[in-house]
Amino acid sequence: FPIQLHHNTSIMTSPVPEWIVGCTVSLRTSLGEDIRGRIVTHDPPTGVVVLCTSETDQAYRAIRTQCVTAVNLLAERSVDVRPPVHYTTGPVDVEALRRREARAVARAEAEARRIGVGVSKEAQAVFDALSKTYPCRWDGVYIIVMEEICVRPPYTVDQCVSRNVIALKRVKLVLEKIRNR
Repeated sequence: FPIQLHHNTSIMTSPVPEWIVGCTVSLRTSLGEDIRGRIVTHDPPTGVVVLCTSETDQAYRAIRTQCVTAVNLLAERSVDVRPPVHYTTGPVDVEALRRREARAVARAEAEARRIGVGVSKEAQAVFDALSKTYPCRWDGVYIIVMEEICVRPPYTVDQCVSRNVIALKRVKLVLEKIRNR
């Protein structure tokens, strides 16, 4: 957060000094957004500064310091604001975090694949209901069930196609119950 800190006409250049926690500032971001608030904390390892942006301490903004282009000091820290507390944390298992992130991304991608593109709400409802019983996926506007049955629009029993007669019969039975609800 090495930036120029403007206070009236004097300019100081430094990383975020500890004394600024509790001060009211106006930050300008690299997107041109001006954010006004009281600095609650600054975390150098993550490069984040947290501002309280409301008088009632109910709205906070976390801003990456690399996105801050200017800081204007509007008010010094008031005496009732406690000085910053320094906490120490144990070691962070970065590989465990990466695995957790990968699992979250995989879940999000799987959920996204369950949403039909260019299909009606009714088609999505049929897909959702079928997928509770059978593994399903979208192939364009077609619902593929168990990699064996293709359900074509308008997603009725008559629009089910498969070479596997037994599986087709079961899926048609489930689809008929879904459509009769």
